[in-house]
Amino acid sequence: MPQLSAEWSSITQFQSLVAHHPFQFMPFHKFTEEEVSTVVRQVQHRLASYRSDIQDATMESHDTLSFLQKLRGSVHSILQRYKHH
Repeated sequence: MPQLSAEWSSITQFQSLVAHHPFQFMPFHKFTEEEVSTVVRQVQHRLASYRSDIQDATMESHDTLSFLQKLRGSVHSILQRYKHH
């Protein structure tokens, strides 16, 4: 119980953040085609930037090691951007 009390502020902040999220899906939500289409439409710009990072890594790579190193760098940059959103 003391840990719950210590984390209560973070829990309520997260609850407030989730309440304002555009997608109110719950665990085990059965997605409809319309919901999936809506989500995909709204995230197209983010997906495009991720795809371009991956595509840049694959286009510039001529051997497997080089490809894997560039892919790792691209994934790392994607994760860094995601953490800041």
